[in-house]
Amino acid sequence: MHPIGRLYDLDAKVLMLGVGYSTCTCLHLAEYRTRAPKRFLAEGTAMSVGGAREWVEFSLQSLETDDFERIGMEFEESFAVLHGQVGLAATKLVSIRSLVDFAVEWMDRNRV
Repeated sequence: MHPIGRLYDLDAKVLMLGVGYSTCTCLHLAEYRTRAPKRFLAEGTAMSVGGAREWVEFSLQSLETDDFERIGMEFEESFAVLHGQVGLAATKLVSIRSLVDFAVEWMDRNRV
């Protein structure tokens, strides 16, 4: 299971400490779950296959963060986000499940 998926299942919270939504990695879970078109990148790495070192190629979903800040701002228009301060850092405490569910719907509508 994906670690963020497990946090989603537990209805965990994410504390953003001095950062905005553009670096909120739990939004990548929404990218995997959205029905919006996805792009894939060809990747490769050396691996041990049957005891021999081989180059193995595979594809990975391309993850985009360009709209994460916009998603977060629109999320805050409809959902409770606890804002605070730790030292000089502004903080946000957000339900991962609420944010991911919102982001999936947002991406379904806005990523084409």
